[in-house]
Parts: sequence; structure tokens; C-alpha cells
Amino acid sequence: MNLTPYLIRGLATGGQFALVAIGYTMVYGILKLINFAHGDLFMLSGIMMIYLAASFPTMPMWVTILIMIALTVFVGFAIEKCAYSPLRTAPRMSVMISAIGVSYLLQNLVCYVTGGLAKQFPDIPLISQSVRVFGVKDKLAVFISPLVAVVLMVVLVLIINHTKFGMSMRAVSKDFETAQLTIVPRGQAGGMTIFLPEEDRSYRSKAYMTQQIVSLLGGRAAEELILGDISTGASSDIQRATAIARKMVGTYGMSEKLGNVAFDAGTDEVFIGKSMGHTRPYSEKTAAEMDEEIRAIIDSAYDQCRRILTANREQLVAVAEYLLVHETMDAETFESYFAGEKTSEEH
Repeated sequence: MNLTPYLIRGLATGGQFALVAIGYTMVYGILKLINFAHGDLFMLSGIMMIYLAASFPTMPMWVTILIMIALTVFVGFAIEKCAYSPLRTAPRMSVMISAIGVSYLLQNLVCYVTGGLAKQFPDIPLISQSVRVFGVKDKLAVFISPLVAVVLMVVLVLIINHTKFGMSMRAVSKDFETAQLTIVPRGQAGGMTIFLPEEDRSYRSKAYMTQQIVSLLGGRAAEELILGDISTGASSDIQRATAIARKMVGTYGMSEKLGNVAFDAGTDEVFIGKSMGHTRPYSEKTAAEMDEEIRAIIDSAYDQCRRILTANREQLVAVAEYLLVHETMDAETFESYFAGEKTSEEH
């Protein structure tokens, strides 16, 4: 029994599913969104291709393909803006229900248009021709599908790892919590960086907590870098950064000098006055070493923050000018500056 035809067909089908799966996992990796409508969008693009070819039989096939791609992008953009973007800060379950609703909408829309009947995909010149490879006769599309899938995967990897756009995607996937920047005073704070609550993060790595500290020190570093002076505006962020560093050293055992020891485990102050009868379970010497380690973490993060802001000074100024006009900036707008989509003259 010759298994070669089945192998080639399997590779062709597998390549197509691999591309769909990559898109699916990228959406989840960046937005933490389980997009139930992802496959339905591919189905819709196929239906649009069929009806375009049937409605305009004299149109060149390459033009039909380009129109189909443009329509698919438009539908995907419309779904994002109408069904997903308004729920970006909503509970995860709300977004999931919205995705299921979009999936049902697309399925029923196609069933209504087609009557639930099977449709024949149009033949595309050249790749629909039958050829013989390794003794197997099949359409050229079957043989080139795995190659196209591999090429597209390589291109995608290069984009993600070696472009500014890819860097933005990787940054968002690691730190999606930064939701909004504002210069509107909040109590004693001159402005705020608001972090979205994380429902599913049951643990935090040392690298992640260090990144949070770097982010929180951005306001103070920007003051010193741009104004040459500091103010009380960053006091809240400094307090939060210090609290994270203290947790790293005293609770989570993330200090190389002090080792894997939890000095403050279970001593969070929940009730007013509880600390009055609380004694530290460690010596004054250990307390001093903990303070040194906390200071070292803060200083290292601050140096890293200054290097980042110095390297991106133009974007820093553009963000500041935007905030002076609009007062607040959401994550999507912020990312557009670092992706090179906007400059300080465009806002």
C-alpha cells in the first residue's frame, strides 16, 4: 500500500492548521483572549472567496484574492473594535462570552446566506493544475501548501524577533497590565500608571516583579532626565516599588545575599493596630542586610529605567506632549508610539 499520497495530503492539511493555530496562540499570548471566532473568520473568508468568484467571473483571480484578503482584514478589525476592544478591561468571562457570541453570529450568518449547503471553492489558475511529484498525482496547491506554511512561519518568527512591531507584541505579552497613563492628580499623586488586576496570575517571577519596579520608577527617572530635578509627584510609585522590593527580599526569598529565607512570611498587616504587638522574627543585623538588598534592587531597577528612557527619549517627549493635551493615554495609544506609528507632531 502506497502511503505517500496520504502523507503529502496530511502535510498540506497540517500546514494549514498550523498557521491557524499560530494565529490563535498569538491572540491568546498577547491579549489573553480565547478567540472562539478565530476559525469562523477563516470560514467566512472562504465563503467570501466563493461568492466573489461566482459574482465576478471575469475578474482576474489575483484581484479576487486581494479583495477577499482586504474584506477579511476589515471584518477582523470590525470584530475587534465592536466586540473585544470595549471589553479590554472587563472580567475575563465577559470577553469569553463575547467571543462565543461572535462565533455563533458568523456561523449563523453563513448558514443563512448559503442555506447550509456545501459550496465548491473556485479553481485558482496554476495551483489548481494537476502535477506529479514523487509518483503522486495531485493539484499543485497540495504540494506547495506545506512549503508556504513553513515560509510564513519563518517570516512570522523574524518579524516577532527582529522588528519593532514584534518587540511591541512581545512586550505586551509579558506586561499587559499597564492599562493607562494619566497626569490628572489622584489624591497626593501628581499622576498615575494604572495596572489591570490579574485574575489568573497565582505566582510572580523575580523577572516580572523587577519589571514592575522598573515601570514604577519611570516617573521619577523621567523627572530627573528631562527636568533635571525631582518632585513629590512620584511618591506613590516609589512606595509601591519599595513594597514590591521588600516582598521580594523578606517574603519570597529572592535575595542572592540572604538566600531562600522568608523573614516576613505571614506578617501582612490586615487589621488596624495589629502591628502594635508584632515583633520581628529576625535580628537587627538581618534587618540592616534586608534594607541593603532592597536598596540594591531599587537602585538597579532605577539604573535600568534611566537607560531605557535615555534610549527612547524622543518617544518619552511625545508621550508627555500627548498627555498635556489629552490628560490620559491608554495602552493601545502608548504602544503605537513605540511601534513607530506616531510621532510627537501627530497627536
